[in-house]
Amino acid sequence: MSKSVDNEIVLWEPIMKDQSPGEGSVDILQKYPVPECDIWFIKFSCDFHYNAAAIGNREGKIFVWELQSSPHVLIARLSHGQSKSPIRQTAMSFDGSTILSCCEDGTIWRWDVVATS
Repeated sequence: MSKSVDNEIVLWEPIMKDQSPGEGSVDILQKYPVPECDIWFIKFSCDFHYNAAAIGNREGKIFVWELQSSPHVLIARLSHGQSKSPIRQTAMSFDGSTILSCCEDGTIWRWDVVATS
């Protein structure tokens, strides 16, 4: 997986040429759109089992994607009225129940799954 400057995360698989080590191409397996994320440096994160991925955008919002489904499924769109700075990095807990985000303005936001009854 890699983040592109085209507002998306791309899941891809390398295809190596048997006769030419170091040469080949890639198959794009899935694209996960992330609105307003056309910034160069950003780090996304996944839970331990690669069930979900979290990425922030330049407006301070986080998008959480289900990675095991095709076509892609957006699990959550997280936002807060005071989070308006670009999110440069996210970190997801082992089980995906907590997400931390580091913003360009120096703030760190924590998001926890809340059980509903």
